[in-house]
Amino acid sequence: MITATLITTTTMAQKTKAIIPNTANKQEISFQKNKIKNTPENTINVEDVSTKVLKDFAKLNGNAKEVKWFSEKDCTVAFFKTNDGNSRRYYDAKGNFICNILSCEEQHLPATVCSMVKSTYCMDYHIISAEEIQTAKKKFYFVFIENKSTWKKLMVYDNEMEVVQECFN
Repeated sequence: MITATLITTTTMAQKTKAIIPNTANKQEISFQKNKIKNTPENTINVEDVSTKVLKDFAKLNGNAKEVKWFSEKDCTVAFFKTNDGNSRRYYDAKGNFICNILSCEEQHLPATVCSMVKSTYCMDYHIISAEEIQTAKKKFYFVFIENKSTWKKLMVYDNEMEVVQECFN
């Protein structure tokens, strides 16, 4: 099972259950950024990737560049680049799509997400990066902001925004 830390607050945890799809055996899936590492021991050749995964990937990521495949027991991941940033596309052991995570800069965020963040944190903070998480049914964003003394991870979903992590310098 891929384990993930999407949130650290109770209210967003409840909302996240609606975002994350369930596998065929009804186990909850969560994502942990460093679960599958981009290392030689986890690298697999494209010939070792299932046909189902390759068809899905090609259909939706035709403009992908520098595609590298990695695998662990229950998950296959494609790391690749697009015009918008670096992406990771996750598949379960049966070749079913789990999620796509795009790491991008502020200019690639939707205007609604940027305006929501900037209207709340306009004076003191600036956006340093973001992640767009796309599942089969939902899309949400993690937006990372900072000022001189604080770093925050915001979750933006369904026209709502919440601080899910905060660090002080």
